[in-house]
Amino acid sequence: MSLPPSPPPSPKHRYPLVDRILRILRLYKVGTLPNREAYEYASFALPADQYAELQRRIGEVDEGWYQDKCRWDYDGGRYTLRMPSRVHERFTALVDEAIYTSLKSLQSEIKALEDVYQGRSTTIALHAPKLENSSQESSEEEIIVNRSPDATFLHKGRDALPMCVVEVSYSQQRKDLPRLAESYIVDSRHEVRCVVGLDIVYGKRDRTASLSIWRPGIEEGDVGVCECEVEGVEFRGVDGGVREGGLELRVGDFVPGEFLREGEGEKRITISFERLAAFLADAESQATPSTKPQTPSAPKKFRKRKRSPSEELSDGREAAYLKLEEAELEKEKKVDAEWRGAGWVKDQVEVEVVERRRSKRGKSGRAVGEAS
Repeated sequence: MSLPPSPPPSPKHRYPLVDRILRILRLYKVGTLPNREAYEYASFALPADQYAELQRRIGEVDEGWYQDKCRWDYDGGRYTLRMPSRVHERFTALVDEAIYTSLKSLQSEIKALEDVYQGRSTTIALHAPKLENSSQESSEEEIIVNRSPDATFLHKGRDALPMCVVEVSYSQQRKDLPRLAESYIVDSRHEVRCVVGLDIVYGKRDRTASLSIWRPGIEEGDVGVCECEVEGVEFRGVDGGVREGGLELRVGDFVPGEFLREGEGEKRITISFERLAAFLADAESQATPSTKPQTPSAPKKFRKRKRSPSEELSDGREAAYLKLEEAELEKEKKVDAEWRGAGWVKDQVEVEVVERRRSKRGKSGRAVGEAS
């Protein structure tokens, strides 16, 4: 007798993690996300089918806002959501503009620089190649990796992917910067020629800020890799003191070689560490906007449109659900840790019992002393 097939899972509960991410995004968009700092760099294990579902349902929040305001990566089943702070955004914008202005100052002598433009932050798709020692079955097999860099520079002669990428990270992301740089360079098949990593620290006690630079490299004759050429060089110390030196970039980091004359690719631009530190100080000073009226003639009383009961209920419900979910996750982690601690002993006992039972049987499979 065959049993009838099980009914499909309810769509409402099929992807609870997707629902949770959408809830985080909705609250972030309206400015009511509880404990926002915890989500400035949030990572989720999200299988490909759930990632596709998330992209399909992103319109429930606001697809235009999501593409413009959020930074996110998807690589190897892991979805990482980044929600830039005011310091992050302001500092990135100042560095972006300084690099672009320096490039344009060389435009009169290097014509190819006319076609360099700022891509700002935009989501790019990298078609990762087959890697050495990879389990991929053929060289034609590709994995698509999505990235949302903080700033990009493209050239009109080859603008499918940026030539140069800038990533600004906080201390909790520092360990991920090398992996991120390697992904940009290797997964783009060396079309991304330079990754600039700027690491800044939260807090008033530690004011350290550092710089790293990665570029393409070749190993063993023909194996493309990512090489770190500048690693964690401080441009501002722990006490806020400015270091000597500068961020040095080549014209070849921004323009494909076929558009350059001999020697042009090695021309340099430099953003001094003093300027970088000044940009960061500017961003930090604007992190908390003034609450004072901008002009003496500003009204003394103000009024906002009343929100409908359904709007207030929706936001409140989303925040309550999110808090409940986070509490449940913490509880599950605790229980799981306790279970693993006890489970190890339990497994050992079970193994011993099985071995003892087996030892009582002969080669025939019967228990010792059992009649045939």
